[in-house]
Amino acid sequence: MAWRTRRRPDPCPRMDIPMTDIIVETSSDSPEARAVFEGLAAEYDIRYRVPGGPPRTVESEIAAYPPPLFTPPLGVFLVLRRGDRTIAGGAFMSHDDETVEFKRIWTHPDLRRQGLAARILAALEARAVGLGYVRAYLTTGFRQPEAMALYRRYGFRPLFDPSADP
Repeated sequence: MAWRTRRRPDPCPRMDIPMTDIIVETSSDSPEARAVFEGLAAEYDIRYRVPGGPPRTVESEIAAYPPPLFTPPLGVFLVLRRGDRTIAGGAFMSHDDETVEFKRIWTHPDLRRQGLAARILAALEARAVGLGYVRAYLTTGFRQPEAMALYRRYGFRPLFDPSADP
């Protein structure tokens, strides 16, 4: 499901990050980013597994968006670290000189509902604005209502009928 922001989005509200939490820019093939991909794979397996079918993997999704797409100046990969642990992450990639797509937004399942994904979203948006982008969009799956709620809170508009049966 695709979402789009306003033409010139205002950055997400600033959220203070505790001194023990640090958002760092890294490459999507770094050890810090591995937790994001492993977490996404586990999450997709739980949410999208076909009953009686084989476990669903994200290998094809990950392969479709190789690491160079998330490398400045055309992209960014951020992780939120607490000590030596990656607890959240996200990325964006360029579509044109004005537009980015947010990807890979993830929070450790034990730490959800604490605003960590919102912190990543705010940091991604600020980084995109800093690089001169003025428009952003993202996609999410129909079995991720928490993601849909987060994106709506931050001004994203669905490019699909949210009342339709997925």
